[in-house]
Amino acid sequence: MNEPRVCANFTRFALIGWAVATTVSAQGLGTLTGTVTTVVGTPVEGLRLTFTGTDVELTAVTDADGDYRLEGLAAGRYSPAIDDASQVVEPAFPITVVADITIRRDFTLRSATDVPTRLRGGDRLLGSGPGLTATLANLDAFEVRDHAFATFLRRVPGVTVNRAGGVGQPTAVRLRGAPVGDRFLLTDGLPFPGFGSELDAATQLEWARFEAVRGMTSTRHGDLAGGAQRLTKVAGDARARRVSLGVETGELGWRQVEAATTGRRGDYDWSIAGQRIETDNEQPNSAFMRNGVAGTVGLVREDLSVDFTFRGARSTVGRPGPTSLLRADRDASEERTRLMSGVTLGLRRGQSLHEGRLVVSRTERRALNPEDSGTVDLRPVDRTGLRFDLPDFVHADGLRDDQQSAQLVYEYTRRADEFHFLTFGGWAEVRAGRFGLDEGFDQQRLNLVAYGEDRMQVQDNLTVTAGGRVERHGPYPIVGMPRGAVRYELRPGVFLHGSAGTAASAPTLGQRFSDTLWLRGNPELLQARSVVFDGGLTAAPWGERLQIDLTGFRHAYRDLIVWGGVDVPPLESLAAFRRLRLSERMQFVEDVGAGIREPLVTTATFDQARTSYVNLPASRAHGLEASFTATPASPVELRAAYTFTDSLVTRGTELIETGEALPGVPLHQAAFTADLNLGPVSVGGTLTYVGERRTNIDVVSHVLGVDALDPYRRWDAYARWRLGGRLSVSIVGENLTDQRYQEVAGFPALGRFVRAGLQVGF
Repeated sequence: MNEPRVCANFTRFALIGWAVATTVSAQGLGTLTGTVTTVVGTPVEGLRLTFTGTDVELTAVTDADGDYRLEGLAAGRYSPAIDDASQVVEPAFPITVVADITIRRDFTLRSATDVPTRLRGGDRLLGSGPGLTATLANLDAFEVRDHAFATFLRRVPGVTVNRAGGVGQPTAVRLRGAPVGDRFLLTDGLPFPGFGSELDAATQLEWARFEAVRGMTSTRHGDLAGGAQRLTKVAGDARARRVSLGVETGELGWRQVEAATTGRRGDYDWSIAGQRIETDNEQPNSAFMRNGVAGTVGLVREDLSVDFTFRGARSTVGRPGPTSLLRADRDASEERTRLMSGVTLGLRRGQSLHEGRLVVSRTERRALNPEDSGTVDLRPVDRTGLRFDLPDFVHADGLRDDQQSAQLVYEYTRRADEFHFLTFGGWAEVRAGRFGLDEGFDQQRLNLVAYGEDRMQVQDNLTVTAGGRVERHGPYPIVGMPRGAVRYELRPGVFLHGSAGTAASAPTLGQRFSDTLWLRGNPELLQARSVVFDGGLTAAPWGERLQIDLTGFRHAYRDLIVWGGVDVPPLESLAAFRRLRLSERMQFVEDVGAGIREPLVTTATFDQARTSYVNLPASRAHGLEASFTATPASPVELRAAYTFTDSLVTRGTELIETGEALPGVPLHQAAFTADLNLGPVSVGGTLTYVGERRTNIDVVSHVLGVDALDPYRRWDAYARWRLGGRLSVSIVGENLTDQRYQEVAGFPALGRFVRAGLQVGF
């Protein structure tokens, strides 16, 4: 009677044991998945990946979306590799597979020659954390020296560029409604001081890639509106040593000569260039001349890398004044000298990277006005009965706007495991300035910054980045800035992304203490603050030939720093008007308006003639950014970008009233670009539309009542023909339809501008 029971118990225990053994075995296995893309983000199909572990070698092949997946892996470390010796995948360090966990490792496929050559700056911005919104342009498709920095910025959703007249004139950049400072554009990971006035001059080196990143995803950058813009270049061509020479001539007296060399020998690589640009005085007092040199010299030896970067330029530019609102001041000009050098030291230890950087820079600007061009009579539209005489304030020796800085940076990155990628860093900076007639750098400031973040792989399709930034700038209080981002993969090639965070921006030394012919500083400025949210969808349908991004954003600003301090006296301030009885005052204003009597005259003081910076108490900007890139055929690339920005001053000042739009921010802006590469011939063009926007507040636009700028369209195009391997001919046309418009009130933009060039390399 017990035998059946014994058999039943034995069977039960055997089944339990088998189940336990199966469970234990299953718990010992993991899964490895990810996506392989090119440097510019295109998925790689059919790539054979080999993962070598302890006594085992496994292979996976990427599908049409660039995805791969390996299941049933024993826990341990696996090293990735590919069969093609001419290419490599990065990051190449081993992957630790954990039991019962899906590990995600995305790879970038590069040419093997690019690894020792290195793209300066690597993937620092785009690699800072998934969840950001980014525009990425591979510049290998055409000769980037034919294009200026501003050319690329105008193609980025959310970014507006405004230049005050001709080449070399001051250029303002705004991101999602907020002005951005000198740190907005980075070259090779180093700050480019005073870049605003250089945006519309041709680039000086051979760039390989342009990145535009928007959103509060990275703690490395403290810009008020989030994001960063960067150009990276190839440093040292491993295939050949190369020297190139180029000359270019065109309308508006354009003349350009440049020489460059890039190469690699042993552990050393370099890229060095010199350039001279000169234009005639085609527009009143718009002549521009610049001599510049820039370069990078690097050393790569095992786990150590050292890069030395330098940049210097000397230029002179005419400062015409608002030529469409009053006569040009033909003798006024500005002399500029900019010097920057930096050294970057990188040391890799296992899965950790230590990076140190020292950057020193000096910017000198001297505004000259040696001759008295006479007085300009202005009649304020809101002060009938008053004539505002604007003298030409002579400063033959010039007014200075000079700054110098030294910055020491340290950053530590480490992949703690397959789920956490840690970044910690900070920097200390000393800045000094001299303004007006000062001889010494008497305005000084110490800036301290610390930041950290963790990029977490929560699930195989969910990545979260969380971190924070702490800043102390000179006399301003310490500010903490929490930030975070998330990216979720709905299905292969389709991602939801979003970011949120806060930022602060201390006034620059120039904004506080400037003393030039056109601007005066405001020592009472407060720190600007912002709260940022954005989110959207990125997809790559149509067999990966189309990439789409839709992003909505909302930015709330407090104490935004803008131009807005103008001191135009009222009629009541004039003694002759105060002596009149009330009825006489009313009759006087009516008679002046009817042309019967002459207005009362007041002469502007120097401070009244200049614009100062103010804090805008509260404002916001929300809207939509849309971009797509399509390659309907291999030689054709189409790009489009559209931005809708609804900006609003929610609490204004005396001159910038509540309910107005933010200055310089159009409601609609769009750009469409087409590039065609047929062997030795490359052609392309960009159509740009910028809608109506409010003007900045300055003394002339305010007095004359110019409060809005008309919308405009412009078409730019280029063509290049490579004759053999050494010679190429190019032609570039800007504003080909000869549109008459203004990006800044009173400063007409250049009309049709065509130039042609010849380049030779050997």
